[in-house]
Amino acid sequence: MPTYKEYIDFCQQICNTGVPLYTVEKACENISELNKPFIIIKHDIEDKPEKALKLSKIEHSFGITATYYVHSFFLRNPKSVDILKEIVSLGHEVGYHYDVLDNNDGDRNNAIQEFREALSRFSDNSFTIKTVCPHGNPLKKRVGYSSNKDFFLDVEIRKLFNEIVDVYITFPDMLDKDYRYITDAGYAYSYRDAKSTKTDATEEFFPLNDKDEIIKMIQDGQSMIISTHPHRYSCFGCIISVRISLYKIAKFVAKMLYKVRWGKYLIDKFYFIAKKI
Repeated sequence: MPTYKEYIDFCQQICNTGVPLYTVEKACENISELNKPFIIIKHDIEDKPEKALKLSKIEHSFGITATYYVHSFFLRNPKSVDILKEIVSLGHEVGYHYDVLDNNDGDRNNAIQEFREALSRFSDNSFTIKTVCPHGNPLKKRVGYSSNKDFFLDVEIRKLFNEIVDVYITFPDMLDKDYRYITDAGYAYSYRDAKSTKTDATEEFFPLNDKDEIIKMIQDGQSMIISTHPHRYSCFGCIISVRISLYKIAKFVAKMLYKVRWGKYLIDKFYFIAKKI
């Protein structure tokens, strides 16, 4: 259950393993060191950046640096910009959490333009983007493309942004070894072997019972990227329990709506709401 107390305990356990931790940017800069076991912690900021700041302070107290992927629309809010700058001041990396294909219904030219504008917006706010991560958008109806990951799977687009590393697409190609990609999507941890399925938009994730399994993998020498969603964290387990129930209800309703024509249209029209659940 994603409580701050649980995350404090998790950070302590990670530090106790003695395995080195990297931001994605630092991992790319020290790629030769990653032939040994390593850990990368990344966070996808979908909503409530102040909650990401709480996690960043917890990590900082343990000497952990992580990567925080943020949507560019947060930069329109001066308060959010200040929060992100505080996160960077603690030694963390801020990257771009892009969903440019979904925003442009798969139109690659418009997606490229939006991506460029987003990088400029980050730069104008004193953030240098070195690494990026695609957003999933589970409710988006797609025609002609499978996911936002298709953006960096396009070789020509990679050439246009050859200094940018996509943690999901281009980062695995930089390594000689495999590792596991662990995510808390859907309020439950699951994993996949990163290199074996990185190009598959429908890759299968395998469930984990709890964070103890993650620690056991680390102790056994398994390298990994751990991906979390800070907006789902809370001080109180009871609040999270309510949110999990609401999430399950929303997921069930979405499945029912997808069975009717107008329902698919409605979900596609408001797919972005899933970022807040």
